[in-house]
Amino acid sequence: VFKQMKESMSLSQFPLKDMLKEKGIMASIIPSMLITWVLTGCVMVLLLLMPKFMPGLLQMGKIDGIFTQMIGIFALSLGSIIAGILVDKFGMFKMCVFYALCFCVCALGYFHFLYAGVLSPALGFYFVLCFFGGMNSFAPIIMAEIFKPNVRFSGISFSYNIAYALAGGFTPQLVLFLNALAIKGDFIYGIALYLCFLGFVAILCGFVTRKRV
Repeated sequence: VFKQMKESMSLSQFPLKDMLKEKGIMASIIPSMLITWVLTGCVMVLLLLMPKFMPGLLQMGKIDGIFTQMIGIFALSLGSIIAGILVDKFGMFKMCVFYALCFCVCALGYFHFLYAGVLSPALGFYFVLCFFGGMNSFAPIIMAEIFKPNVRFSGISFSYNIAYALAGGFTPQLVLFLNALAIKGDFIYGIALYLCFLGFVAILCGFVTRKRV
């Protein structure tokens, strides 16, 4: 599509300006930013932060923690690929609901056993949780579909980068705070509820964009 637009000389000279002038553009920007928040949460919490906490909470060695992180990355990658295949077969909204609900259940199970210090169930729930963290693949699918071709590149870059900067800024601080509370025994499901909230956001994005994706 982009090549055709280039050949027909219909590309914008100032695409960001034209995008912001586009009628109803916020109906594409807002869901794109929200689903980027989901992507950010899945990657930062599951793959970057929790592997740092697990060795101390589960009495694991550092090497075991690194292997756990590697398996988590593989599980999330596999979940992303399968999510994309299932979206093509069953549609975005159904898969958003399915993945998000499974994600929420696994999050509650994982953090229950993590802060109880029970190794095997915690690792099992972690790997399955990472698999359903593959719902982060809904972000590029949704964004590529809901923006019109003439503003698609600008719309995706604008929505993604701003949302990732915002979510990437406060997510580590929030997770560190909730982890400190959980270690004290005050609120062990804090991070789990944050992930469940992201699951709800994914369902909301799937619902809002169900007619367009």
